[in-house]
Amino acid sequence: MKIGNAVRRLSAAAGLSVLSALGSAAEVVYEEARFNAALAQRGGFVVALVTDWCTTCSRQELIVAALLEEPRFRDLTVFIADFDREFDLRQRLRVVTQGTFVVFKDGKEVARSTGQTQKKAIEDLFAKAF
Repeated sequence: MKIGNAVRRLSAAAGLSVLSALGSAAEVVYEEARFNAALAQRGGFVVALVTDWCTTCSRQELIVAALLEEPRFRDLTVFIADFDREFDLRQRLRVVTQGTFVVFKDGKEVARSTGQTQKKAIEDLFAKAF
């Protein structure tokens, strides 16, 4: 999830529809066009607004990586957005603090969390995308 690593698993689906082409859980670097395409489709995804210097984000990274390995979340896409650089996205989503997850389902925000580092709570949050 660290911005420096940017994409942990972004296969050959780079130019294709994020939700349908990946076929498995993935952390995808946030790009406005991909985000807008995901909003226009049925299904759910998560946006994580994080920074490399945030200790909470580092703890979240380990949890997210573990969750994306679980069969339950195999189809979940997590857009990784750099909190320090994605000012327009922060304004659009009304996010004021790094370490924030925003969950979408069928084009609408359904849940959000800031600073959460408990695996069960993040798991429950991500489940709202389905």
